[in-house]
Amino acid sequence: MKKFTILLPTFLIWVSGFAYTWNQIGTVQMNATKICFGVTFSDWVICSDDGLYLYNITTHETEFYTYGLPIKGAAYFEPYKILVAMGDGSYSDGIWTFDLQTHQFEVVEWVIEPNFLYRDELTGTYWVGSDWSGLYKSQDGLNWEEDINFLAKPCGTMTGYGEHLVVTAIANLSNIYWSDDSGETWNASEIFTVISDMSFCPNGLLYGVYPDNSNSSGLWKSADFGNTWQIVFYANNMRAVGFDCFGNPFLGWKENLGIASFDASAPPPGLTWLNEGLPNLNVNKIQVNPTMSAPALFVCTEAGVYVSQDYWLGIDENQQNMISISPNPATENLTVKSEIRMKSLKLSSISGIEILTMKVNGNQQQLDVSHLEAGIYFLEIEAEGRFFVRKLVVE
Repeated sequence: MKKFTILLPTFLIWVSGFAYTWNQIGTVQMNATKICFGVTFSDWVICSDDGLYLYNITTHETEFYTYGLPIKGAAYFEPYKILVAMGDGSYSDGIWTFDLQTHQFEVVEWVIEPNFLYRDELTGTYWVGSDWSGLYKSQDGLNWEEDINFLAKPCGTMTGYGEHLVVTAIANLSNIYWSDDSGETWNASEIFTVISDMSFCPNGLLYGVYPDNSNSSGLWKSADFGNTWQIVFYANNMRAVGFDCFGNPFLGWKENLGIASFDASAPPPGLTWLNEGLPNLNVNKIQVNPTMSAPALFVCTEAGVYVSQDYWLGIDENQQNMISISPNPATENLTVKSEIRMKSLKLSSISGIEILTMKVNGNQQQLDVSHLEAGIYFLEIEAEGRFFVRKLVVE
């Protein structure tokens, strides 16, 4: 039974009030469902309900290409080709290649109503889940076979952590299947639940979203890679879950409810809302760019993709006194002080380039910044298992 429901509009208005900087990726309005990093050498691929968008990370220009179908996922295939899954129940549904030079689509495998394209970075295996016929896999992206464990089981979403893979499927009842050997064998979870979006924390904890409005809707978690699940808290209309580079969880909703960080150690419900400055509050996906070391949170919405690099200010606002930096702005030397013992410091430029990393064992540490160019930097502090981020100005 549902114990309580959060997210009333008046609650949202009451907790909002901190202004964040949300910058749009590109200038095109689209219903963005996912942003794929590392798929091409020069572009990020944005999946949408009407095609794919290539965002050039150098020129910041956005180009649109379509075969008239929604793009459900994209993955690296060859230096000048990517692999995409697209479809909505038409005769053209399937797995296709897209040539980055000729901008032509070419079918590889017909798959009706694909829901996702997932590439396991550990083994290089491609996986595609279908609403119609189950789960497909391929080692080379060209030759596909159905996984016999999922015949006639519609598969909705998939994620992985090392050798651990987790996929949602429907067989009489909605269920979750997990593998601890990269998909060689599969096991059904010990609890039947509906999960529409999943994400692994860097420490292996798995969070999942039970969507819509029901007595079970809300945030769920699994501490054993998808085998057993337990409710974290109940909430209606949740649609997305993701983590930032520090392992902090973030949740997204539809119905104009927006995005919030979640802290399980804080008083219930443990949410810090990040809606201020975000132009669209219907969230489809929450992601990070794994190649960036500086904090940056990417949010796919019904009006495009937005990124924030100062979202952590609101998360840390109740802990500002625990870490101090002086002087700030600095010109030569500065001192970092912490109420709890520090373990490491990492300094990054505003563009995400790591400048230095050092181990620390104490409550105070000096830094020489005299060699740095004037500008804004991010200082990440690890202290007793907690992470803090502070903005540093060098003059």
